[in-house]
Formats: sequence, structure tokens, C-alpha cells
Amino acid sequence: QQKAHLYSFLKERKDIKTENTLLCFLTANCRFCKLAGKKIAVINKKLETIDKIQIILNNDSSEAKKYFTEINLKSNFTFHKTTFDTLLNICNGRMPTIFLLNNDSIINEYSSRSLNDIEIITQLNLK
Repeated sequence: QQKAHLYSFLKERKDIKTENTLLCFLTANCRFCKLAGKKIAVINKKLETIDKIQIILNNDSSEAKKYFTEINLKSNFTFHKTTFDTLLNICNGRMPTIFLLNNDSIINEYSSRSLNDIEIITQLNLK
């Protein structure tokens, strides 16, 4: 069910890159999303190219900028907005939910505790 929500969402949102991507479903006001966000910011700095991390938030741009500052990610980091209900459906009620994708297929799924930076960086730096 959760994956069906994800693929339906991605089908509607052609602006979200899925080829070799870390797809992060977060909300700016969740402490676990802030913990995951700090790990994501560290991962982002270790990537060879930009745009490998796609962040989806249900927050407006001012909340997103504040969140990005708190997690040490550039405040102008591009993010995609969605509704809280969509976020809940894709995350199956558990936030954050982060998917490592390659060619539109899920390689792995993470929570804030299970983020595997070595696996993610290795996969995202593949040519």
C-alpha cells in the first residue's frame, strides 16, 4: 500500500528526479525529521554531484528555510511541497521515511535511525 502511494505520487510529480536519488519525506516540525535532516546534510556534502537528494516537505517556504538552516543545509536547497495527508500515506504514518532509488526502483528504505550513509553515498556517486 505504502509503495503504491509512493509510485502514484511520483507519477503525478514529474519534477521529482528518481533515477539515482535519495528521496526524503520529511516535515520541518518533527524532531526525528530534524535528526535525519542533519544526517542528510552530511551525506549531501559528500556527494560528487548536486541534485541527488530530493526533499519533500509539507511545509511552506519560510518553514522549509528555517528547517534547512537548523539541519545545516543551504537555506535555498530545492524542495518539493506536498500535503500532510500525502506525506502520511507515503510514510505509512512514520516520519521521516527515506527511499534510496535507482531507475525508479526502491533499493532501500530508511528511518532516521537506520540511515546508512556509506550505502547511500556509494550508490549516489555511481555514474
